[in-house]
Amino acid sequence: MYIPALFRLTDSETIREFVNDNGFGLLISSVNGKFWATHVPMLLTKDKDQKDILTGHLSKANIQWKEFEKSQEVMVVFTGNHSYISSSWYDHENVPTWNYLAVHVYGTIQIIEGDDLKEELARMVKKYESGLPNPVSVETMTESFVQKEMKGIVGFRISISEIQAAQKLSQNRDDKNYLRIIEGLENKGDPDSLEMAGIMKEKRQINIEKINIREVTHKDIYHLQKIGRDTFYETFSGENTEENMQKYLDERFSLEKLTAELNNPDSQFYFAELKNNVIGYLKLNFGPSQTELKDNKALEIERIYVLKEFQGRRVGQLLYEKAMQTAILADAEYVWLGVWEKNPKAINFYKKNGFIVFDKHIFKLGDDEQTDLMMKLEIRTDKMSFK
Repeated sequence: MYIPALFRLTDSETIREFVNDNGFGLLISSVNGKFWATHVPMLLTKDKDQKDILTGHLSKANIQWKEFEKSQEVMVVFTGNHSYISSSWYDHENVPTWNYLAVHVYGTIQIIEGDDLKEELARMVKKYESGLPNPVSVETMTESFVQKEMKGIVGFRISISEIQAAQKLSQNRDDKNYLRIIEGLENKGDPDSLEMAGIMKEKRQINIEKINIREVTHKDIYHLQKIGRDTFYETFSGENTEENMQKYLDERFSLEKLTAELNNPDSQFYFAELKNNVIGYLKLNFGPSQTELKDNKALEIERIYVLKEFQGRRVGQLLYEKAMQTAILADAEYVWLGVWEKNPKAINFYKKNGFIVFDKHIFKLGDDEQTDLMMKLEIRTDKMSFK
């Protein structure tokens, strides 16, 4: 198969482990001049000369085995975890792709019978029964029953001539984008994506540092002002005039205003910290402190901001999860927020977390009136779990 050098796997022990873990392979050969494929479990083992072989068996009704007597070359495909990789997870323009693990085995196939076949069946059953509460084995079955069942199958042995293995795990991405891919996979949340994220973490062994989320106190007022101003400027300065940006920053992030907000019992601030440095923050509003709606059954996420340098490390997701934990503990029925209509990254972030647009409102930045999309998420505590 075509394998770019960066994605080629050559370590024999790793390949052996992969085949053992993903033993349900696709056996491909020629039958009457056409390709024929059968999905069948196989075992990777060694023959008497300690050479690698694959063993397995087919139903006798499957005509594929009738060509085996010619000792023809066959191909076996073993596939592992695979997952779609969205280019929206990168910090640059690119195309989507697919991560996957696969092994192709080539060799000459021969039929096995009698004791050789019985031994293959015994090993196969032992492998897959191991660890079950009440395992069965060929050895404990009656001989007459085993011999009767063996009449309905054809065993085979493949003497391996070549193995090609690929593990495409975004090895061509730098650590920042590699982490962003892992975050994207974890946000998808389906079993294949989560498994791929785990494989990628293990393969590169990136030191994913512990990010601490803690509530902001009055002692943090200067840090709160700085992270508020810095993250807002980073996020919006490219789309707004310098005059409007400075006017908004001076009004909304003055020490007086922030002190009043910290004194408000219906508002809460949280820092995201890495090695005691503030890298992001969260602001929540309850009841009358909400910028709109003023609904006692709701929680507003007014701000989730992360320094650009640390985006792609799940910081925003951790702050979001803190907001949802707070909402559930407060028995809120739903969470809502406003997000600028020209901020697709933020809109997509909330959509992936289940939010839907339900209205619009005007947000004034300096003398510029802008439109925010209002989004909400109904809370169903019986379907949510936070660790």
